[in-house]
Amino acid sequence: MRRFNLNASRRFETLVAAVERGSMPHFKELSQEWPTDFPSIMRAFAAVLQHLSTETFFNVTSGGLNFDEINETILRSLTSFTMLMEVAAREFESDARLRQEQREELFSVFQKDMSGLLDWFEFFARQSPILMRNIPFSPDTGVGGVALIFAYLLRLSLNDEGIFPGLERITNLLLEMWMAGPRIERGRDRSLRTPREYITAVYPMFLAFRVYISEERYLSLLIQIINMPRKGRWYQRVVDSFVFRLQEWTAVHRNYNGDIGSLQDIESMQDIVELYQALTSSSVPCKPFLRPHGPLFDALKRARELPVPIHDANGDTLDLIVASTLISRSGFQAHNVLCALPDMLDAGFLDVVTHRILHHPRDLSNPFLKWSTKNPLGELTVMLYHPTIYDAVHSALSRLPQPLPTRLSSYPEWSSFLEFKEICARGYDSAPRTRISLCDNFQHSTMGVTHLDDVHSEQCSQCCSVVYCSSQCQQHDWKMLHRDECGARHIDRIRQRADKAWISHRTRGMFLQLLKGFLEEFCVIFRDPGEALFVDITAFPVTPYVLHSATHLLSTTVGELECQVFEDSRFRAMAEEKGASPNGSSLRFAGFAALFGQYMISAMGLFDDAELRRPAVTNISSISRFRPLNIHIKLAMLD
Repeated sequence: MRRFNLNASRRFETLVAAVERGSMPHFKELSQEWPTDFPSIMRAFAAVLQHLSTETFFNVTSGGLNFDEINETILRSLTSFTMLMEVAAREFESDARLRQEQREELFSVFQKDMSGLLDWFEFFARQSPILMRNIPFSPDTGVGGVALIFAYLLRLSLNDEGIFPGLERITNLLLEMWMAGPRIERGRDRSLRTPREYITAVYPMFLAFRVYISEERYLSLLIQIINMPRKGRWYQRVVDSFVFRLQEWTAVHRNYNGDIGSLQDIESMQDIVELYQALTSSSVPCKPFLRPHGPLFDALKRARELPVPIHDANGDTLDLIVASTLISRSGFQAHNVLCALPDMLDAGFLDVVTHRILHHPRDLSNPFLKWSTKNPLGELTVMLYHPTIYDAVHSALSRLPQPLPTRLSSYPEWSSFLEFKEICARGYDSAPRTRISLCDNFQHSTMGVTHLDDVHSEQCSQCCSVVYCSSQCQQHDWKMLHRDECGARHIDRIRQRADKAWISHRTRGMFLQLLKGFLEEFCVIFRDPGEALFVDITAFPVTPYVLHSATHLLSTTVGELECQVFEDSRFRAMAEEKGASPNGSSLRFAGFAALFGQYMISAMGLFDDAELRRPAVTNISSISRFRPLNIHIKLAMLD
């Protein structure tokens, strides 16, 4: 049994009583002799916090005291705040040793006068350059100190009972401090110059925001406050603050030489990335001001440009850590697929992935086991079908050192990735990129128009989805299909256009070329004239299937929910054309299903198969064998 130290107990009681009276020298002594037992910790906090109460704040701000009394009260509160900041810094990481009930009990000490505390913290954050001008700290210490205390409070507040009454105000103050940075720094023509200054001034804000990132309830409140209707340039300022914080991090660490703990530098960059991801995925009012990729891929590029790599405790470099969060964090909504992914590849994502494969820890069978997404190459592979992504991947591969190390070929996912890329190349490398001639009328061949280049295209004024090649095609197709179809799906198409998920006329034509490439690659497995090809790109590895007929293609399903891919009147009309056409015996169908952000793309193409038309000819090459005729695309929201 531990012997009770009566002298130590008396010493502590003397210190606490002196602090309660406001004796300045005893604040520092109490900070240096901060207790370790839980009842004494609560008593010490209560003694310090009474000098940051609503009553003292009211006396100072209302003019109820004379000038000397106001100065003395502010100095006492400033001393109390400084001590609280120092103690919070020490206790922040050690609060893990507290039991949940002790955390809640300690938090209740702060809650006794939470309003007064928040009044003081807001006052210090706004006036710290003036209040702390005679104290040997940087002008940013007041803001950093308030953020650090908020981080400590937020950690103590975590329980299963929702949110506490002061959380909304704390969140607003944190946001204001985060967004005030750009104006303060530019206004006083001062910027942080060293990692140590950065850790003091900015890192505490990340400690506080990290609680929001980890706690869904708090993150929802943060986004809700950001999304509240505001006047002026609020949403623009929110977005600009993230760009500034990234530029600030880069400016401080541009000449990084390993002179400060790497972990905090890495965590700061990760927090910027994760907060921005939450903003891009949840803040509709901010979307008009967001670059689709935001600063996230700039972060990867800048991490790769550091003269000395920053390592975490496991030896992983910052560029690797940032890259490991990108695909799964963004969730790749449709607007990100075409805008964010190419920028991510341009920032060097593929370089990081290949380096990880070649230099991963030997104790890991999967180089990406600790990544948020366990198979980044698989994620890239299933998006290669889109011409924009194909071009970005092709460009990224061309920048890798050539020839590629043979060790990459021993990694199965790399081989599957390259194999599907080469299959896509059959369709895209020879396809015209400037103009695609395509008529959406399934009876086009009977309308008397033989050359699409000879006519001008028109589009539906309602949905801009259908391109017709002649007046005959327009009249026939409009009356048969499009008028009803357009009205039924008009709202869906508006939503798709807003999500930047709209499949353009050019992309539809490119998909037809892609299906032609699939046929050229897999035609060797055809055994029957009526067989159709289906390529499932919804999962990795990409899998081709040969189906007995176009009817079987129409009934194809994918995924665990067995979602029917080609459930659409136009798909059915397309399949019926084979039986109605005089040349139906030479028609061949091919289709694919793929994910496009929050949508699934279904594409069915119709081709004239020269081998079916001229079975006696045996020397037809696969390249000249299939002539594209038509394609229909459907975009469906995933459940």
